[in-house]
Amino acid sequence: MTTLACLIEGAGLRRPLSPTFGRARWLVCVDEDSGRELWADNRHRGAVATAGAIIRFHADRLVCTWIEAGPLRLLRASGVDVRLAPPTLPALAALACFDRLPLACEPEVKLGWAYRPGP
Repeated sequence: MTTLACLIEGAGLRRPLSPTFGRARWLVCVDEDSGRELWADNRHRGAVATAGAIIRFHADRLVCTWIEAGPLRLLRASGVDVRLAPPTLPALAALACFDRLPLACEPEVKLGWAYRPGP
């Protein structure tokens, strides 16, 4: 079972990805096998708490527009595959093309989706 996570501002997976990580309105986890969606209010979390929620929801994959180094390390240590996408991309499209998105890597994570490929 693979669970994909993303952060969005509005209701519905057709909305664009959130330009923020820790202050995104919604954390959404989607089970790839069943299509079941889990929506969690993310308004009052910070970046580290958001990473913790993603881990607690057993997400294997995360797509976001940017992420700080600390939360990225936490997620990687828990086995979460983190990819970056532009904030204009609808969440549903980002989840569908997850494997083609660039890996989030340090220090490029602070550049958002305009990344530089790692070695």
